[in-house]
Amino acid sequence: MDTGHGGNLAAVCDQYGWLPEEIIDFSASINPFGPPEKASSTFRESFRQITTYPDPNCRRLRRRLGAVLSVPSDQILIGNGSTELIFLIPRAFSPRSVLIFCPTYQDYEASAQAARCQVQFALLPLAPTVDHFYSALSDARSTIDLVFLCNPNNPTGSCLSTDALAWLIKRHPSVLFVIDEAYGDFVDEESTLLRRPLPKNVIVLRSFTKIYSIPSLRLGFAIAREEVIEKLNRLKEPWSVNGAALSVGECLLEEKAFVEKSRIRIRKEREFLFDQFKRMTDLEAIPSETNFLLIQRTDRRSVEPLKQSLIRKKVLIRSCRNFRGLGRSFFRIAVKKRDENRKLVDLLKERMQ
Repeated sequence: MDTGHGGNLAAVCDQYGWLPEEIIDFSASINPFGPPEKASSTFRESFRQITTYPDPNCRRLRRRLGAVLSVPSDQILIGNGSTELIFLIPRAFSPRSVLIFCPTYQDYEASAQAARCQVQFALLPLAPTVDHFYSALSDARSTIDLVFLCNPNNPTGSCLSTDALAWLIKRHPSVLFVIDEAYGDFVDEESTLLRRPLPKNVIVLRSFTKIYSIPSLRLGFAIAREEVIEKLNRLKEPWSVNGAALSVGECLLEEKAFVEKSRIRIRKEREFLFDQFKRMTDLEAIPSETNFLLIQRTDRRSVEPLKQSLIRKKVLIRSCRNFRGLGRSFFRIAVKKRDENRKLVDLLKERMQ
């Protein structure tokens, strides 16, 4: 299975001889209003520490995160992006059987296969309810040891409430739930489990990448019971998080106003885009609660010619043909600034006539 990601600017630039700043990248779902100004100055200042090793235990950032989230620091593990932690979890717990709800982020499957787990898939509606998840767990072919659940889900943008998640988890106490909240900061009514004490069978993943717009720094974290974090830490590679990322991460925790302002602005732009797609007969947008939209061609034809046509205009979209349960007629777009969103809409109208 193709496990490619969005945002592969390097490949496009290499192929066409373009510079990254020449391209409008709708394929990577990153906050278009970031990073905060303070992140830039902190990054430059961190160069002073380049001759020293970073703290392999990330103590300062863990303490700061713990204070912000009201969580003990020994229940926090910092990673080189949440992707490092996604691949670490199956290695650390060696589950026999992993259940993945589809369509969703492909690295769950890749991480389970790398750990030689048996993988089961449950195809859900694009806007599932908690009952769909419950039925999928009940209908699994064999005992499930671990579940990956993306909330809000990539690429659909659907989101379960905190109460619904807690209900599902409580009814499956023998299953380890990995709740990936990489896009949680974009949801208006935060559907995060971090607002209540975590059960022993839950790991919550979070990312600095999306909301703060720092994908090159690679910074994420896991929160779970202390014994779970200890087990993960035993297999985690040392010094996987660099000093610059740690310094910037600390300063970003002070940017509450930036996060709230970004959420409001992105909601407004998402509503603008969704309204534009409602006026098109050839493209249908799936309702989303986060910073991207899943789009389908109503004629069910492949989006590849459309994607290539847009590339020639230096605009990238994310084909979703490699997401289980979607196929060739789907693509995903990030919510960007108004002028960029207008340009995409105009280009799509021209090409879908």
